[in-house]
Amino acid sequence: MLSLEKKKSLRVCGLASLTIALIVMVGWLLDLSYLKDLGVAGASMKFNTALGFSLLGLALIGKAYERKWAVVVLTIFLSLLALVTLAEYIFGISLGIDQLFVTDRRSVKYPGRMSTGSSTAFLLTAFALTNLTSRRWYLRLKQYGLHLVSFMALLSIVGVAFGLSPNDRLIFISSMALHTAILFLATSICLSSLSQFGLANILTGEKPGNILSRRMFAQMTGTVLIAGYLLTTLESHQFITAKTSTVLIGVISLFFSLIYVGLIAKRLNLSHDIRRYTEKQLQSYNEALESKVAEQTKSMKTTLDRLYDINRVAMVGGWEADLATNKVTWSTTTKRIHEVPEDYQPDLSTAIKFYKEGEDRNAMAKTVNDAISLGLPWDVELRIITPTGKEKWVRAIGKPIFENGKCMRLNGTFQDIDKRKRVEIEATEGREFLQTLIDNIPVNIYAKDIESRKILINKAELSLMGLNDKALVIGKTDHELFPKASADLSKAEDLQVFSTGEPILGVETSMTLNSGETRWFLTSKIPIKNTEGTITGLLGVSVDITDRKHSEETLKGAATFKTQHQELKDFSSTLSEQLLNPLVSLLKEIETTGGENEEKLVSNVNRLQTSIRTTVKAIEDFTLSIKNTDSGNWRNIK
Repeated sequence: MLSLEKKKSLRVCGLASLTIALIVMVGWLLDLSYLKDLGVAGASMKFNTALGFSLLGLALIGKAYERKWAVVVLTIFLSLLALVTLAEYIFGISLGIDQLFVTDRRSVKYPGRMSTGSSTAFLLTAFALTNLTSRRWYLRLKQYGLHLVSFMALLSIVGVAFGLSPNDRLIFISSMALHTAILFLATSICLSSLSQFGLANILTGEKPGNILSRRMFAQMTGTVLIAGYLLTTLESHQFITAKTSTVLIGVISLFFSLIYVGLIAKRLNLSHDIRRYTEKQLQSYNEALESKVAEQTKSMKTTLDRLYDINRVAMVGGWEADLATNKVTWSTTTKRIHEVPEDYQPDLSTAIKFYKEGEDRNAMAKTVNDAISLGLPWDVELRIITPTGKEKWVRAIGKPIFENGKCMRLNGTFQDIDKRKRVEIEATEGREFLQTLIDNIPVNIYAKDIESRKILINKAELSLMGLNDKALVIGKTDHELFPKASADLSKAEDLQVFSTGEPILGVETSMTLNSGETRWFLTSKIPIKNTEGTITGLLGVSVDITDRKHSEETLKGAATFKTQHQELKDFSSTLSEQLLNPLVSLLKEIETTGGENEEKLVSNVNRLQTSIRTTVKAIEDFTLSIKNTDSGNWRNIK
């Protein structure tokens, strides 16, 4: 299959041969001598030669358009024309083809007959157009035949250029016309370029050897042509003899060749030095790179070892499931979490069966199905049952991998979170227990963050605002829940606690509710601090003493009132010590550790439970004593 460039060159060469051949034929038919010999004395293109070039031109065009049978027919006619002409020369006969179309009145010997050089060139060119076999010796033979055609044509062109007479030329090209030689040279070069053998392969291409060959060929050709022309001119004017001319052309060619070879050698030496320098630099870079790679490899190994230790301590393993083979691969840590031997080989079904039967297993099966069908990743915390019967909380993370729209693999990580999860459950239960406790204490209890936003309240505080949904209160400030005057007073108390870090205990305050009613409270506010001692919020307890304030005027005797007032303050102090302090500790523990310190959390919960029981007993005793003193005025404090 010929490339577009080669097809184009064949078409151009074929059209040139056909055009010149037709022009020469017209010259013979009209007897126009300048079309026959281009004004060069001594040789003309014969009619049969022009006929041969017309056949050759059509064959080249046919080859360009890949018309194989047309090329075969044309080369057969061309070969017959050349062989018949050579037979006439060899056997000294005339077969009547020399003047078959026109009469040659110019030539005395062999009128109308093409030269032996032209006949040989046509035969070799026709042979180059054949495709009998693809063996290398056959392809080389065709290429060397074309080189011979180029050599004969070039000698003829040089002879004409140097003004040599036909008697001074080689016998087999003595009568080759200038345009005949030019067409043979162009045709042989065009056909040679189609092959990968011979000089054409050497002179074409972009490799260093090809480039060097082209430069040296151009230099040597130019030197020989110029020197030959000059010396031939000098010899024709008898300034030098023929022997001297021969010696001079050899010396001049050698001299200029040495100069050009020296320039090439200098350039090659420079290229060699650059290459050696580049190799040394590259070697230096390679050594530095190897050192860097070794350092990075060592660092990576250390990181991997550290990561392995972290994974081993954190109990994080990897896994992968090949859906095409239904094969599941677990890492060593993953097998250790499942408490299975190292050689255990699960599949997708058995892997899912490790999850606790019921809600956990169903959730995992649905998660895997959604990943395969919908492409959804997952991150779930579920329970598994190991072969020893142990129940564990695990965290399973996974993602599907699709190829061509189909899920082919699943992979992810697997972590043992049993201890953390159980602590979180304990913490959640502790929070729920705490909320239950404070909801059942007959006093107002609440907690605020550093911006005075409510983060915890009990039912008594919620009832004070006439609400029954804690979501309507959590995250809001007193200014969003109470009238401005009451909210300003509460905000001032909050700022005092935040700025001084000291608690406010047993302070009587009044508050106007949204309904317009004014209530009196005995209020205590205690700062909540983190492990670094920074205040993060406060815990407040308010006892409604509105009825007590209303009964002050009816209480008999100032001493009784003073005693009960002092008892009320003592009660507030007792409530702060027995209830608020452990409650603050529990809130701090949950906030700072997130429930991870299980022992400390459980200890605080137990201590709070004990304090609650003591406080509730104190409330009951205190309430009973007040009732005994003035049952009518204290009936609402329970």
